[in-house]
Amino acid sequence: RGSTFSTIPSGYTINIITPYGFDLGPLYYRISFALGSFEAKYNKVTTDNIGVTTGDTLYNIDPFYIGIGGDLNFSESIYSEGHIGIIGSGLGFRGFLGFDTGNLGSTLGNDLDLNLILGSEFYLTSEVIEGGNPSYWATISLRAIYSFHSLFDS
Repeated sequence: RGSTFSTIPSGYTINIITPYGFDLGPLYYRISFALGSFEAKYNKVTTDNIGVTTGDTLYNIDPFYIGIGGDLNFSESIYSEGHIGIIGSGLGFRGFLGFDTGNLGSTLGNDLDLNLILGSEFYLTSEVIEGGNPSYWATISLRAIYSFHSLFDS
């Protein structure tokens, strides 16, 4: 975590993966959108000009995220994703890299179209809070990806 945070942010991200994309060499890039919300704390310590602490206040920081980007699968089990957008009060980048465990429906022998992915998310922003400094954070993530195409197949 960056210096803006006294605690590691926790929260959620929702991704909407479109069926649209294009070939990028041997890989296929799918366009997606993402939004998320996080909670963290910042302990602001104020000192005077000789270094004596004059204030110690704990603030809640709730950065919101919205972005556009896409995903690339390097193999059947390595999933990556990147988005640019607004993180907190500034412009930023969100990335995800993880291991796809595969389709649970196939494993369980049913029509459930759900994949679980274990990985890490990284956020980098020019300004988490208005008037603040650039910052970043990384998290460990468990993602569930559900494909709605099984609902609409005839």
